[in-house]
Amino acid sequence: MARKLIQTKATTLAYGINDSATTMRLTNLLKLDGTSVSALNIGDLLYGTFDPGTSREEIFSIVGSNVTVNADGTIDITSVARGLKEVDPYDTGGFKTDHPAGAVVVFGNNPQVYAQFGKLADANIWALLNTFTLLPRSTGGSATDPTELITYAQALALATGTASINRVVVAGNGGETILVGQLLYLNVADGEWYLCDADTAGTVDNIILGIAQGAGTNGTPVINGILLFGLDSNQVGLTTNTAYFASNTAGGISSTVGTIEVSVGISRSTTSLLFYPRYNQQLTENQQDALLGNNGTPSDTNRFVTQTGLQKNTEKYAADAGANDTYVITLSPVPTSYTTGMVVHFKANTVNTGDATINVNSLGAKTIVKGVSTTLLDGDIAALSLNTLIYDGTNFVLQNPVANNPIPPTLAQPISVGVVVGNGSVMYGTCISTGFSTTEPFFVGASSSTGAPRISRWIKRRDGSVVMTHSVGVTAASTNTTIQICVVGSFVYVLSSNGGTPALSRYSKTDLTGETTMTVSGTAFTVNTSIFSDGTSIYNTYTAGTVRVYSISGTTVTSGATPSFTSSETQNGFWSDGTFVYSVSAAGTTHRWAVAGGARTVGTTFPQEQFFTAGGAIQGNFGGIFKESGNTTDIYITLGVTTTTACVGKLVPITNF
Repeated sequence: MARKLIQTKATTLAYGINDSATTMRLTNLLKLDGTSVSALNIGDLLYGTFDPGTSREEIFSIVGSNVTVNADGTIDITSVARGLKEVDPYDTGGFKTDHPAGAVVVFGNNPQVYAQFGKLADANIWALLNTFTLLPRSTGGSATDPTELITYAQALALATGTASINRVVVAGNGGETILVGQLLYLNVADGEWYLCDADTAGTVDNIILGIAQGAGTNGTPVINGILLFGLDSNQVGLTTNTAYFASNTAGGISSTVGTIEVSVGISRSTTSLLFYPRYNQQLTENQQDALLGNNGTPSDTNRFVTQTGLQKNTEKYAADAGANDTYVITLSPVPTSYTTGMVVHFKANTVNTGDATINVNSLGAKTIVKGVSTTLLDGDIAALSLNTLIYDGTNFVLQNPVANNPIPPTLAQPISVGVVVGNGSVMYGTCISTGFSTTEPFFVGASSSTGAPRISRWIKRRDGSVVMTHSVGVTAASTNTTIQICVVGSFVYVLSSNGGTPALSRYSKTDLTGETTMTVSGTAFTVNTSIFSDGTSIYNTYTAGTVRVYSISGTTVTSGATPSFTSSETQNGFWSDGTFVYSVSAAGTTHRWAVAGGARTVGTTFPQEQFFTAGGAIQGNFGGIFKESGNTTDIYITLGVTTTTACVGKLVPITNF
């Protein structure tokens, strides 16, 4: 039923009621024309008054469904609400009393009736549906709250794209002291809001931002919530129509970009900001298309390359972990296949000796060539060198082969085989196990007043140049210590002085690893003397004109015979090919003896001035001498050239005996 307003003639109680009665009978209830009122006329609620204008005046209410019209015209009413208040809130608890039979009853304009009407001067809550035959009009502007009705103009603006942005406000607790208008971020860990600071990435990057619509403290709700999107009118001192960013001041915004650039919106006035976080930091369609990449789907294993990544070139570079001529590298991320044009850079672990291959991430060994399809020369890839390869669809092409660059040695062109920086002396000793060639190495020993002695391993390449493959320091020797070397079998033996005490150590002929101090049985070696080998034993030039032979057994050498070498010197470089023993003196003159000893043969004197500028001094003592296998024309000597700034070792061919 609906509520209805009626006007009736005054009536009376058919019998008296006390102040607690909720049932009554009226003598009648007549319309103005004298006909009886029905229950349908009353509706679901009607207000009346007992004894109006008397001391017993009382307000009551009835419900139409509780009204019965009797045949004799009397009206029975049940569930009467008694003692209604005459002032707001107009509910029960007001004055009520007894009323006698014949007491006057009227229905009309009680305060409760007017309270049911909408009041123009007050805010009204409409609890029931109201239908309008004409649409209401509003001059209050556009709706800004989710519960507000919008006007036709706003709906039209929304449809045509000219409407203002709706506000999105959520409730939330503060994680610290917050002031109205401050820029906040949502901390996922505790679900509370904290002040943003462009100095700290974790407070502005990849998180939810908002603006406080009121004050808040740690653990308490932020008054009026947090604006996530829309117009904020809590700002002060803005410049109209200006872009604003997260500030380096906690909770602030600024027209100046902070340390971490995060746009927060555009000011609409000096006090309002259209809050639209990162409005100008979105990806364009072209940028989204570009992010697809040009090879494979971007993922945690196929990442975009940064500028620093390009500088480091880590995607294309790796150190070799393979053996001679079979280079192995592992790139990250892992390539799925070899592709024509693919570029890799690697640091070689060893020198190549002819043909070589490379295996990238176990994709299979591929031959390394140079030029178009030229086979590598020995030493095209030097030990510890950095190399660039490009895959041509079949092979990897070496872009920087070493053998293309050096000048082959001639009788007029010495080759540098070592440099010690600093004003110190360089002493060289060399030896060959079976002869200097493209398959057999030679070894150079050098000492310096500025560092520990070193030995190095060299090979001759097919173009005639030489390249160092390995180098290692002699730990048993002291600074400024002379050293001599020779080769027996698979080992290089080094005689050095450690604080005036001779020491013999050995190294692997292949890569100069496995340094081992030898035990000397019998007579010790003599300090500051030379050694050489006939391929089986070690000879020590312990005194002028005589040598001492040492046999080798494991890591022990034992002194033995002392054959005579006429006019030999103790501090010259010596070398033996197993048939003859060769030596070079401090003056640069070569000598030769039979391996069993005896008289010497004098050879060529080295023309020092032909190769070294004035001011340099040749360190002939402990220089080296050796022959090349198959070369009956030349003998090679190694000498140190000392200047005031550096000492340079030279490998020089001279005329054979």
